[in-house]
This record gives sequence, structure tokens and C-alpha cells, in this order.
Amino acid sequence: AVLIEIERRRADVGYVKTAEGYEVDFLVRYPAGGTELLQVCADTSNEGTLERELRALTAASAGAKRKTRARLLVLTREQALSLADSGVEALPAYEWLLSEADK
Repeated sequence: AVLIEIERRRADVGYVKTAEGYEVDFLVRYPAGGTELLQVCADTSNEGTLERELRALTAASAGAKRKTRARLLVLTREQALSLADSGVEALPAYEWLLSEADK
């Protein structure tokens, strides 16, 4: 669903593999020039899974050559709220899907 929405927004999409070997699901380049790193995780209840998702997103964000928004898309608002202190912007996927494309 996230990939389809990226394509609907007519953005270029790829993925990122950091020097440490961590992967981020989507690197989105919007037509207006904005960029966004998107990591998608349906279940953040497993601490190991959550750590892996956040580690990849943080490493890719730190290695970005230009200002790039980094977001972790999760399934529910409760999951997003529980990540408020993680240092990464967490957002329910449905909110991102309903939002306008970044500039």
C-alpha cells in the first residue's frame, strides 16, 4: 500500500542500504524536491524488530547527504505514541497515506 501511494504521488522511489549493511524500505524523492526515508513496520511489539527498524532509519538519516525527513510508519496510533521518545518520527501508516505529499 505504501509503495502504491508513493507511485500515485509520482515520486521516485528506491531503498537505502547503509555502509553498516542496514536497509531502509523506501527512499522517496518528491517532484518538488523533498526527500523522505520511510521504514514500515506492522508490529513493533518485538523489541528486536523495533530496534532493527530504528537502527536502520537512524543510520540512513545520519548518512544522508541532504536534509531528509525520516519516518517510521506503524500500524496503529498506539504504536506511534509508544515511540514518541525514540528520536524518530513515528506515524500510523493510514495518516501518512491520507496526508499530502511532502514538498
